[in-house]
Amino acid sequence: MSELKITADSGGGSVSLKGPATTTGNAAVPFVLPVADGSAGQFLKTDGSKNFSFSAAGITELDSWRITSAFSNSAEPISSNWERDDTYGNGKPGTGMTESSGVFTFPSTGFWRVAFGCYWTNTNGDNDRALLAGIQYTSNAGTNWISAAYQQDSIWSGSADNGEAGAYVEKILDITDVSNQKVRFAVWCEASATQTQGNTNENRTYSTFIKLADT
Repeated sequence: MSELKITADSGGGSVSLKGPATTTGNAAVPFVLPVADGSAGQFLKTDGSKNFSFSAAGITELDSWRITSAFSNSAEPISSNWERDDTYGNGKPGTGMTESSGVFTFPSTGFWRVAFGCYWTNTNGDNDRALLAGIQYTSNAGTNWISAAYQQDSIWSGSADNGEAGAYVEKILDITDVSNQKVRFAVWCEASATQTQGNTNENRTYSTFIKLADT
């Protein structure tokens, strides 16, 4: 078995690299090392084509956004009053999402968990049998949008009662093209008295984004 031995820089001892007993099909396997050192805590990974690169361990991207004020009626998408969660100990590892008119762009490729929570109220005693909260997805930069996931709830109120409802929905997405793959969020209400709630200090109607792994 061949062995590459490197002596210690000072003092005694050495380290060595050994080849395997045999490679698959007795093939020559060239590994390509990175052109520069990585950051502290990173590890070497392969792209499956013999190229090594440095990558961070664990969750490297996590972001949370919310609606800052309430609105009535349906919205497809919710296009305004979004802000990044910035209260009560919130943190954001990584670059974070970019939002424009309710459309969210991913900062990097990977497997992403996208979640959307919605909170509704109705103060006029109106019934609302079809409250829907949904995640919409595009793979062509917004030319076409599809419903990737949605949940439904309803409000049943007496003539003088207030009603409340909520829904939570999530979707795992394999993002390979950050220029074309994007998400947005929508709500559908029957009763005009139903309001989708928002707040600038707490998450009432909100979204979260977590990068789970490289693609």
